[in-house]
Amino acid sequence: MVQPPEVETTSVDSAPEETTTVPTTTVPTTTVPTTTMSSSSTSSTPDPTTEQSNFPSATVNTNSPEAIDFTKRLKAALLTAEEVGAGFEIRDYASPTAEQSVNVPCGQPATFLQFPNVLRAGTNVVLGQSVQFQEAVNLYVDAATASAAYDYAVAGLACGDGKIGSTAVTISEPEDVTATVGGDSATTWTVGIEGETGVLVSVLSGPLIINFTFIAAAGADSSALPDPLELAKAATAKLIAAGG
Repeated sequence: MVQPPEVETTSVDSAPEETTTVPTTTVPTTTVPTTTMSSSSTSSTPDPTTEQSNFPSATVNTNSPEAIDFTKRLKAALLTAEEVGAGFEIRDYASPTAEQSVNVPCGQPATFLQFPNVLRAGTNVVLGQSVQFQEAVNLYVDAATASAAYDYAVAGLACGDGKIGSTAVTISEPEDVTATVGGDSATTWTVGIEGETGVLVSVLSGPLIINFTFIAAAGADSSALPDPLELAKAATAKLIAAGG
């Protein structure tokens, strides 16, 4: 499966319920266009549009009790399969290696190579062989570093045509969805690759960056699928609440 653009920023994996692998898709972890998908309910969560993560600044990439506690809190605040939607299941999640993600689609070095001092957690949720949702959370040392990493990642998708490895991808113009999703800033893109389409959402909230991808295989019935922006909103609210 082709690795998603800048959703590789996760090195602390969520504990899978099963060890079966994700369904094979040829798309980067991004989503079905919101124009073709109907909303479905997620678990009740606070409205994040005026809230910000209160996770404190931390010295990360250590085995300190503080870092371990933050990581546990991040992992516990990821969306569950049930919160994503009926029929979804947890599958293995692993962060791409440096060799797999040297460059983002528009050619610049990957964000996690430029801003490596970060605690990470992530989850991978699938619906059969046709739909995949990933949530990748990154806790930086402070809000200023997170903001710089967010701006860098957004710039890495500022091209109409790019590549993931040797595979050509198309990338839409970015859309500001902060009012819908919450956080300090939230941006979405529609991505196309080898006949499949997806939506990428990136959210900045204090020292956190949260990246979401939602992909449906060609021919998947989008009428009953959850809305990617609603999933991002629910996940952002849950993580903000976990900050305490």
